[in-house]
Amino acid sequence: MTYETIATISQVTSLLLFITLFFAILAYALWPKNQARFEAVQRRALDLDAAPAPVARDAGSAAPVRAAGVIRRPAHVATVAAPPAEAPARANAKAEETEAPTATTAAE
Repeated sequence: MTYETIATISQVTSLLLFITLFFAILAYALWPKNQARFEAVQRRALDLDAAPAPVARDAGSAAPVRAAGVIRRPAHVATVAAPPAEAPARANAKAEETEAPTATTAAE
């Protein structure tokens, strides 16, 4: 195989892959089942509704369809508690304790 043959095969393969990907994305965007989801996201982005759009459900499942940008933490993920407010004060006190002996030894 020469370089020209390999380059031609690579170019044709890339073109076919691009065309396939383009039509797959186009089909997803124009699929009637996705219309409610896209309209809800559009209204939320443009603030056309005062209240949030209702959650649409897939026809085949009971699971709600989440719109883009909505992130919910799963119930099994624990939250990390914030450190107490006096934590920086304790850190400063510990730093002063460690610096104090070195200052006295330097004065001697």
